[in-house]
Amino acid sequence: ALTARFSALRASGGGEVQLRENYGPHGARQVESLAAAAGLHFKRYGRGTNTVLVTSTEPLPNYRPELDARHGTRQAEVALDDAEAARLKA
Repeated sequence: ALTARFSALRASGGGEVQLRENYGPHGARQVESLAAAAGLHFKRYGRGTNTVLVTSTEPLPNYRPELDARHGTRQAEVALDDAEAARLKA
């Protein structure tokens, strides 16, 4: 099934396939070898149950915030005086 998806991806000339199923470390290595055999780029993002396997015709970056489950969850309070708050609104 994956080889057919990878072949279709290669034939289309662009795009990527994101696999969110839990393949485990051994399965991820198998997907990586299938992608390499098809001439595609492969990258594993995340760890544990949040792992996303991405295969693409283009080189992939080391970090993708849209695939990071923890991205955007950190918030910090910043105290501003009135002058700074007015400057930010402008």
